[in-house]
Order: sequence, then structure tokens, then C-alpha cells
Amino acid sequence: MHSDPDRHPQDDLLIATALCRFSHQFEDAEPELAERAWEISKELCDLHGLEPGEAVLQLEGHY
Repeated sequence: MHSDPDRHPQDDLLIATALCRFSHQFEDAEPELAERAWEISKELCDLHGLEPGEAVLQLEGHY
């Protein structure tokens, strides 16, 4: 996965955090969709050298 050059890095972290939370909330109801959301979250975090938990902390420091 490649980061969109027109998107701010903080936007990637916001998207990754939202997908991470989605994956946890829908883990039982939609396991396949939740797993894909988690994978995309991880991919976005990897682009920035972070784990999903670290992405949340980064966002809290900037918003």
C-alpha cells in the first residue's frame, strides 16, 4: 500500500484509527469485514512506522 501524496500523514493516522476501532466494534457481527479493516489499518500504520495504538497517541497529540 502506498500513501496518497495529496493526503496529509495525519489523515492516514485518522483513517487507520477509525478502521482499527471499526474492526473491534464489528469483530463478532462482521468478522470478515472487521479483519479487512484491521489489515488496512495495519498497512496505513506501517507506512508511517507505527502500530495502531501508536497512531491513536499521535492523533491525540495533534487534535
